[in-house]
Amino acid sequence: MKSKWFKVLYGTVFAAAASVMMAVGAFAEGEAATQTQTTAAGGLNRNSIITIVLMVALVAVMYFVMIRPQRKKEKETAEMRNNIQPGDKVVTIGGVVGKVCSVKEDVVTIETGSDKVRIKFVKNAISSVQKPKVDVVEKKEDKGEKKRKVLRKVEKSDAETTDAAPAAENAPAEEPKE
Repeated sequence: MKSKWFKVLYGTVFAAAASVMMAVGAFAEGEAATQTQTTAAGGLNRNSIITIVLMVALVAVMYFVMIRPQRKKEKETAEMRNNIQPGDKVVTIGGVVGKVCSVKEDVVTIETGSDKVRIKFVKNAISSVQKPKVDVVEKKEDKGEKKRKVLRKVEKSDAETTDAAPAAENAPAEEPKE
């Protein structure tokens, strides 16, 4: 969907740029100056004003379509890389997947595989970060029956067991058969 929209927009922008360039070329050759009279106050004719307005509009469109989104994406990526903490799962630009062990200035040490191999990478080599999931669990204390919320990290195997446990608690108790 986005790619079609961008293709149409880029085609429109490039067509506008081509028409602006043709108008500038015609003006430079003197064709535009002979077709209309110059105004006494400004010394600009109508075609030159239109050309200037079109060029300014072209620069504005290019800024909002290409430059601004790129800067926003770079800012988000830099923020993501600066917020890396031990325990996060990361993927490098080379495709190495691992868990962060330590972070120092520009160097991130990750642990990969079941044999716990540790590799050091520069922060700029990290392409994506996945934060560990945090689960809220309510526990009742024995005294006073007060509820408190406990935050804990959930791993994949732990998530599977917590999903199965509530189902067993909510199920009706079975009567023993004789």
